[in-house]
Amino acid sequence: MPSAQKKKPPFWAASFFVSGVIRMFVPLEKQNAMALNKGKHVVTEIEGIRSTVIETGLNENRCLFLKELLQKNGYEVKMEKEKAKDGTQLETWILGVTDLIFNPMIRVYEQKILRPDSHPVTPAYWNQWAVDPDLPYWMVIK
Repeated sequence: MPSAQKKKPPFWAASFFVSGVIRMFVPLEKQNAMALNKGKHVVTEIEGIRSTVIETGLNENRCLFLKELLQKNGYEVKMEKEKAKDGTQLETWILGVTDLIFNPMIRVYEQKILRPDSHPVTPAYWNQWAVDPDLPYWMVIK
C-alpha cells in the first residue's frame, strides 16, 4: 500500500479566517500585514522599554510617518531596526508605543487619533492610500 501523502491546501485556505474576520480567497502573499488588519495585541521590548507593537517590517519613510502621527497625538514612540534570528540588523523597522493598552485598530476606527489638520485619521490615511479624504472608510477600495 503506498504511503499517504499530505495534500497541500489551496492557496486561500490559511487566509480564510484571519483574526476572526472572513477574508475570502485572498492569497497569503497578497495580504497586507498592516496594523489595521490585525486585532492582536503584541507587547515587546523596544529600545529597552516594554512597548505595544504598532507595526513591524516597516521601511524608514512609513516608520517616520507613523512616528510623527503618534507623537502629535501624545504617545511616546519607540522604534528600532529589526534583527534577524542570527542577530544581524535588517533594513526594516519595528515601531511601538509605550502605552501598553494602545491598539491602533481600535483607536483609528473610534476616530481617537487626529491628523495634523485636526481631522480624524481614517484607515486610508493610516495606510497611506491615495484616496479622497471625504470618502467614507467603508467605501475605500485599495
